[in-house]
Amino acid sequence: MNMHRGKQFFAISAIVMGLTACVSAGDPPEQLLSEAKLDVKVAKEAGAAEHAPLALRSAESKLQEAESAINQKEYKAAVLLLEKSLANSALAVAQAQAAKSEAAAKEVDASINTLNQVLREE
Repeated sequence: MNMHRGKQFFAISAIVMGLTACVSAGDPPEQLLSEAKLDVKVAKEAGAAEHAPLALRSAESKLQEAESAINQKEYKAAVLLLEKSLANSALAVAQAQAAKSEAAAKEVDASINTLNQVLREE
């Protein structure tokens, strides 16, 4: 894990822990639910459906399970599921970004190879 991703992970972890601390056993974790929904949306927009489908499906699944737990007033279980959804969404975004970066690097390499080939022919 490079330093930038490590900092992102710890920042996300701190936010999740802070949000978790705000939820008592008797309160539905509405703020955490909203954040998890937003993070799944962000992951989709980042291209996770194509580049990180397993992490995205896991995030969506945990979100659905959390919504079910909230409907059953099982708020502690919902919080744990929402935390897992958030973590999987972050993973999906990171994997999608990595895949896009790798594809861009391959395109640059191909362009360089083509340019070198043209220069050799001249």
